[in-house]
Amino acid sequence: MDVMIIRLQSREGTRRVTVSSRDTCRNFWLKVAEEFGLNVNHNNWSICRSRNSVELIPATRDSLSSMGLRHGDMVFIALPEQHAMETSTSPTNGDLPSQPIVKEDEVDVLLSKESGTIERQRDAQFCHHGPQGKCVHCLPIDPFDENYLKSRDPPIKYLSFHAYLRKLQSGVDKGKYAFLESVASTGKMRTNKSEDTWQHLPSTITLKRQEYRHVDNIMFEDPGLVDRFIDYWRHGGKQRLGFLYGRYEPHRDVPLGIKAVVAAIYEPPQDTSATSIELLEDEHAEEVTEIASYLGLCKIGWIFTDLEPLPGQQGKVKYKRHGDTYFLTAEECIMAADFQLQHMNACRHAASGTFGSKFVTVVVTGNADEQISFDGYQVTNQAMTLVQEDYLVPTIDAPELGYIRESTVGRYIPDVIYKEKEAYRVARPLPVEYLIIDIPAAFPQDPHPMFLGGIGKPFPVENRADVGHLQSFDQFAHYLSSQPKDHFVSTMADFHLILYLKTSGAVDVIRPHVKELCEAISQRNDVVIYQWKEGDAWKTVECLAEQYTLTGRGPPSRAELKRLPSWPCHRCTYVNRGTETVCQVCESPKQ
Repeated sequence: MDVMIIRLQSREGTRRVTVSSRDTCRNFWLKVAEEFGLNVNHNNWSICRSRNSVELIPATRDSLSSMGLRHGDMVFIALPEQHAMETSTSPTNGDLPSQPIVKEDEVDVLLSKESGTIERQRDAQFCHHGPQGKCVHCLPIDPFDENYLKSRDPPIKYLSFHAYLRKLQSGVDKGKYAFLESVASTGKMRTNKSEDTWQHLPSTITLKRQEYRHVDNIMFEDPGLVDRFIDYWRHGGKQRLGFLYGRYEPHRDVPLGIKAVVAAIYEPPQDTSATSIELLEDEHAEEVTEIASYLGLCKIGWIFTDLEPLPGQQGKVKYKRHGDTYFLTAEECIMAADFQLQHMNACRHAASGTFGSKFVTVVVTGNADEQISFDGYQVTNQAMTLVQEDYLVPTIDAPELGYIRESTVGRYIPDVIYKEKEAYRVARPLPVEYLIIDIPAAFPQDPHPMFLGGIGKPFPVENRADVGHLQSFDQFAHYLSSQPKDHFVSTMADFHLILYLKTSGAVDVIRPHVKELCEAISQRNDVVIYQWKEGDAWKTVECLAEQYTLTGRGPPSRAELKRLPSWPCHRCTYVNRGTETVCQVCESPKQ
C-alpha cells in the first residue's frame, strides 16, 4: 500500500494528512474533516486543487490516484467563514494569522503602526521631475531592502523582526499564506491495535542562517553599571553572572529595529570560581521581580564574565573568544536558549501567540586588543526548538561543538543537518556557530541613567559575601552618613539599595513604602521623592541609622520587635501590634 502525505493549505495555515494512493476521495474528505473539526456532510466547505476554488475534489468513491494526487501534493481547503471566526487564527485582509487576545510589548505595538519605509531625497543627476514628484530613483524603499542594508556603515547584517514581518507581508498575495510556526515536536511511539507504530513523526530539520533578529542593539544606560558588575572579578578573581533589567525601545539606526536598554544588573545567589558559575536557589526572586515592576522594568537578558588576566600585564585580559575558537560554548548556547524559552516574545502573528524571544546574552571577555569588551548575542529560534525538545547536548572535550541526541526505542529524534562547503552534514557533532546571532552592545555618549548610585562609594551589591561585600545595617548606616544631605535623590536611586530595603528584615518599617519610592524614581520625579523623605517611615529609618552611627547599636531584632507592647489608636481605638508605626485601620500615625 503506497503511503502519501498530502499538504492542506487553508486560512489557518498548512497541515498534513497521511493517506494511501488507493484511498477514495470520500475517505480523504473524512480525514480532512477530522483534521479541521468540520462536518463532512455540510456543503459549506470544499477541497480544491488550486487557490482560486476551481478543480474541486469531490467526495466520491474514486481513488486519489485517479484524481492525479501524488505524494507531497498540496490541496487548498476553502473553510466556512464561521469556522474562521471560531478558531480566531484565520488571516484577514491579507495579514498573517493573528491572535487578537495576545498582549504584545509596547515597542511591538508602536513599530507595528509605523510604515517602516525609508525615505530618499531627490537625486539631482537621475531625477528629472519637479520637487513634488517621485520616480524610481527617489521613491521610498522597504525596510528589508538588501542593497540599502548593505550600504550602511557599518552594514546591517540582519533584518529587524518587524522588517522581516513586512517582508513576509509583501508581494502579490500580501503574505496570505505565510505564517510563523516552530519546528515540529518529538515523535512518540503510539500503540495501534497489536502493533507499535510511529505516528506524527517530525521531518528532518535543516539548520539555516536566521535572517532576522528580535533585538538589534543592547544599550547600557551607564558605563558605571557594568564597571560595578566587573568589580566582583577584580576583587576575587572569580567569574560572575547577573540578570539584566531594563526595557525595550525603538532603535532608529536599524529600520523598524528594537533596542534593549539595560538599567540595572541583579546578581542572584551563585557559587563561582575562576572557571565556573553555578546558580543557586534564590529566595528573593519574586521580590526582585516585584521591585522591577514598580520601576517599570522587566528582565531582558543575562550577563556573565569570562575573564582571565594576562600574567605580568596589568589591566590586560586574555583574548579567548574569536573565530578560531568559539564565541559561545555549546553549554552557554543551551542555557541562553533555555532563558529565551522562559521569556518568549508575545506575537499576534503566530498561531501559538508567541514566537522567538527578546531575551539577550552579554559576555564580558577580552577582545583583540586584550581589553575588556562586551559582546551581545541571541540564539536562533531553531536553537530554542532544539533545546525545548531536548535534542541538543554539549560535547565533553570541544566547547564549540554540540551534539544531537540519537533516537531510542521509545523516542524518535529527527536528523538535524547543516550545510558546510556545498555539502550537507548530519549535526553529530554540530558547530554551534550555526545557532548564534550577534548583537552590538554599546554605551550612550550622553548617559542619563535611572539609577545614579549616590556620591562616592556605592552601597554594596547583593550576594557578594564571599568577597567581603556585605549588605547589612552597618553598611546601610555608613552609606547614609557618607551621602550629602542635599543629594537625597541620587542617594536613594540605587537598585541594590532598594532591594535591600525590600528584602532586609532590619528595616521592616520601610518595606510597605518602597513601591512609592520606586514609582517616583522611575518617573524621575524629584518632588515626590523629597515628599517621600518627609514621611514617618523614612524618618524612623533615619533615626535608627543615626543611632547606630553614634552608639554602634542597630535597630531591634525581630525577637525584640515581637516583644514590643501593642498600642491603641487615638483616632479609631483599634489595638495595633507593637511593630506597627501607623494604624492598620485608619492609617493614623502612632503617638
